Amino acid sequence: MRYWLRVSLLIVAVVAAGCGGTVQPTTTPYPTYTPYPTYTPLSMVRGPIWLCRHVVQPGDTLKDLAAYYQTTVKTIQQENNLQSDADLRVGDVIHIPVGRMDCPPTPTPRRVIPTPQPTGATRPTTVALQEQDCFPWDTANTYLGQMVCIGGWVVSSEEVDGTVYLYFKTPPEGNFRVVIPADARGNFPGDPRQFYNGRHILVRGRMESAFNAPLIVLRNPGNVRVLE
Repeated sequence: MRYWLRVSLLIVAVVAAGCGGTVQPTTTPYPTYTPYPTYTPLSMVRGPIWLCRHVVQPGDTLKDLAAYYQTTVKTIQQENNLQSDADLRVGDVIHIPVGRMDCPPTPTPRRVIPTPQPTGATRPTTVALQEQDCFPWDTANTYLGQMVCIGGWVVSSEEVDGTVYLYFKTPPEGNFRVVIPADARGNFPGDPRQFYNGRHILVRGRMESAFNAPLIVLRNPGNVRVLE
């Protein structure tokens, strides 16, 4: 009896000693903080970006434009989605990134030199019109009073009292047009509206102004050429 009493007291003592011990809590460290990379604005990398508006002129090349605007061919190609010089169409407007606020003036294109008529000629001399010597229709106001060649797509036309009007933009108000007077209709084979409407043409003549718009009066079919 005394034996089992001693064993019981020993067990109680051992249990009491274990309960009275201090339990050390386990510490889980927080993960190491990794900062986000520093953002550098594009303007700090390449400098301020300005876009110069350029109307493609006959003879323009990417290399020449890059040299004139002091930029690179690749920059012009990326900004305008151009692959080669073949993508530069006369009259198109492209935007050229430059590193300054002021844009240089658009290079002066070549002018058409009229072909002189021989003395005593009884009929107008037909001029061989070349696309590289002509200017886009939306620059017509620049050449008022000059003999010039203009190129562009005829998008609509109309006839008023026998006079035919060829328009290069819709609506035509204030924009360049070609006028074929009623008394010159007989010089053209058929109806000029059917022949020129929807076609890409080159037309040569003196730039005049009427109806608050630049125009060329066309009397001789030898002064117009259909490209497409």
